[in-house]
Parts: sequence; C-alpha cells; structure tokens
Amino acid sequence: MFEKFFNLKDDPFRITPDPQYFYASDSHEDAINLLKFGIDQRKGFISLIGEVGTGKTTICRVLLNTVVNCESSLILNPLMSPEEILLQIVEDFEIPYEKGENSGKLYNRLAEFLVSNYNKGKNAIIIVDEAQNLSFEAFEMIRQISNIEKEDAKLVQIILVGQNELEERLSENKLRQLNQRIAIRISLSNLTLEETEFYIEHRLSKASIFRKHIFAKSAIKEIYSITRGNPREINQICENCLVIAASIGKKQIDKAIVREAASIYRGSNKKTKFNYKKILALVMLIAVVFTSFVLSDAKKLIQNFVTTKKLQQNVSTLPQTNQENEIVKNVDNMTEETLAGEAIKKECVLTKVSVNLRAEPLLIDNVIKRLPEGLKCDILKQNDGWVNVDCGLNVGWVVKSDKYIDVVDCE
Repeated sequence: MFEKFFNLKDDPFRITPDPQYFYASDSHEDAINLLKFGIDQRKGFISLIGEVGTGKTTICRVLLNTVVNCESSLILNPLMSPEEILLQIVEDFEIPYEKGENSGKLYNRLAEFLVSNYNKGKNAIIIVDEAQNLSFEAFEMIRQISNIEKEDAKLVQIILVGQNELEERLSENKLRQLNQRIAIRISLSNLTLEETEFYIEHRLSKASIFRKHIFAKSAIKEIYSITRGNPREINQICENCLVIAASIGKKQIDKAIVREAASIYRGSNKKTKFNYKKILALVMLIAVVFTSFVLSDAKKLIQNFVTTKKLQQNVSTLPQTNQENEIVKNVDNMTEETLAGEAIKKECVLTKVSVNLRAEPLLIDNVIKRLPEGLKCDILKQNDGWVNVDCGLNVGWVVKSDKYIDVVDCE
C-alpha cells in the first residue's frame, strides 16, 4: 500500500542484495576496485570483511555482474562438508563429472578445467560467503584448490567474505598457511552521515515514479544516529517509516516517524505492548482504505480515511457536523493540490558519473557536494551550459554536458 501512496514503482528499501539499488560509498567503491585489481592481477586469496549489514553480499553480486572473461563459483552455505564444497564448485563451473565420483577425481577434473580456462585467456573466481563459519577441514579444501597454479600465475582467485570473526579465525595457528597467502585484505565500513543521505535519496530515486522529497533532513539525521550508517538497518527502518507514514496519510517523514519505526524495528520492551496495538490499528486502517478504494472514488476514499483517523485519535471536540465539513474542505484542497502537482511533468537531471554540485554556475566556484552516479535531481532552471538542480537536501549548479548528465522526465 505505501508504494501506491508515495507513487513508487518498487520497494526501494528491501534488504535483498539487488545490484540495481547498489550505492557506491567511498568504502564500497574502494572495496570493488580492490577486488577487481586482485582478480585482474591474479593475486590468489582476497579477504572482504565487514560487520553484519554493511553490504558485503551486495558487493559480491555487483562484482560478478561487472567482471568479464571470468568463470565464477559462489558458495553461500559455509556449513557444507569439504566434499560438498568441492562438488558445488565443480557444478558452478559446469565441469562434466560422473555421479558418485570421489573427491580425488573431482579435484583432478577441476585442475584440468582451470588449466584449460587459463590457456583460453580466461580467469576463475570462487567467492565464499560467511566464511567465518567454515570448518577447519573446509578451509583446508579451499587452500588445496588454491594450489592449482602455474609457476607464474594463480589459476583461480578465491575471495573469503565474512564478518569480523573471520579475521580471528584466520589468525588461528592451524590456519597460518592459508592466512599467509591472503594478498589483499579489504575492510568494509558503515556509511557516513552524508553518504546516508545520498544512499536514501539514491534508492528512492531508483524506485520513484514522480521525484519527491519524502525524508526530511532531520529524519535522515535521526536515521543515521540510530543506525550509525549500517545499510541493512537503514533499509529496515526506512521501510517501516514508509509503512507508518502511508498509514497515517503523511507525505513527508519526520523525526517522530523515524523514532516510531525504530522502536518497532528494535522491539523495545518498554513499547512492545503499545506497538502491537498500533500495528493492529494500522492494519485495520489499511483494510478500510483498500475496501474504500474498490467501492468508491478517490475523493471519497480520502474523506473516509481522514474521518477514520480523526475519530481514532480523538483529537477534535468539534460537533460532528462541523468536523465533517472541515474534513471535506481540507480533503478537497488536498486532492486539488495533489492532482495539479502530479499532472505537470517535470524534467530531471540523471547523473551518469559522479559530478560536482557548485553554489554558482562557475567552474572556479566552491563545490557544495560531490553527487554520486545514478542520482536523479529536479531541474529548477538552465543557464548557458549549466543546470540549476534540487537534489533533496542540496540545491546548486552542475555542468550541462552529455558526458556527465542526462536530462530526463522525472517519471
């Protein structure tokens, strides 16, 4: 229901690792560049370590979508036995084998494939997610696979992805041989406050039908204060915010809504009983809205919704007749403003690369912000090779060049 309320074509804050919604912060961009460097230079072992929810799995998905001339294997279940891991790698590389073959034969088939793959000028990648949960025997199997190499080249590049505990596992004495082989160690960090703002705007821009500023600046600061820039927590709290705001008919999300969304996400003991009641009330309101949408026109729907909300909250002591007249009057005004605003198609700027946002249309003027690639901003006006844009929390000028930006419909 919140997607229709906010004119979104998709849920912008779902927590699945979708490369389409990937936002490259400084830390994430550095991680991808180092991964690509390690693969291109055939460095062998690479570790990617970060806290829960920092975007490790998403980075791996983006990496697999961008590397070329590479065969890849993705191990998502680290609890498999060494034999199961070897079989999974053989199947991912689409290596023919006979059912029931032992590990020795599978290993030989893998070695032959990697040599042949190298001779064709191709590379091979094995990504092991949640690697901190691998058994010692599984680590040993992976180390043995890394031994398939030529004197001057590593035939397979192995990326160990895990939480901070992975570093502790690798430092164990019995894993010292593997630990010594890790050529590149990448540490992933949370978003900064500025990156949190761009992250939220980026995901909303990708999902928006009409560009709108849904989150107030104070709300974004509150989200950062609660999540400390953790992308997964940002997604979960932002999604809760959209649900709550749509249920109470509020088009912009403020600090109060963020705090309520966070209390639901965190499951605070002090507010658990209150939240359950509120969630039940929200569900009932959504059901009323949906039913009204089917049985009546849009104007009547809004009237019923506002009336129900007013009655529920008991915020007015006006006589019933006066209250209904006041509600209908407000709804008429809101409907006319909404329809008028959405009938006008606006032009937007879509950044093709990271570009500078300046206070004035001069190359020598100070840079306000560095706008990320893929950000959509409203066009306020254009002036001799420059475009004045509104990017939510920042307004300024960008160079009007096909190399840097596209002018598109805001839809």
